[in-house]
Amino acid sequence: MADIWEPNPEIKGRSRIAGQAEGLMRLIKATGEVLLDQPMPDDTNERRFNSAARKIKQHWANREYPEKTMFACG
Repeated sequence: MADIWEPNPEIKGRSRIAGQAEGLMRLIKATGEVLLDQPMPDDTNERRFNSAARKIKQHWANREYPEKTMFACG
């Protein structure tokens, strides 16, 4: 899940959260391959997917399978 940002009309030059979007991916535990099942809206270049997949692969390399994880980019 990712926050969707828009310009904030109340504070010039700032943004605010307008909503959230999500996609769906899966991990093949035997190989560490991450597959995209449902892309996030507006993630046409798969930038968000690739960042999230990198984080999942880090967990896989450490033999960690958390129910939830998070990464930050910006």
